[in-house]
Amino acid sequence: MLYIAYGGSEVPLSHYEILKNNSKYTWIPSRNGIRERGAVKGGRQADGTKLYIGRCRIGGATAI
Repeated sequence: MLYIAYGGSEVPLSHYEILKNNSKYTWIPSRNGIRERGAVKGGRQADGTKLYIGRCRIGGATAI
């Protein structure tokens, strides 16, 4: 699941792309929290849960 800040709220999205690095960076389709080998980590939550870089289309724009 991808969560994105939009319109003052945290919006869950089930279809999105993740950034993957297999000798070059590429965006690949993903859905429902499926993590791909080579997904680029973007940080960690306070409890240590890993965060990954994703993007989606929302409100007519691409959000990362």
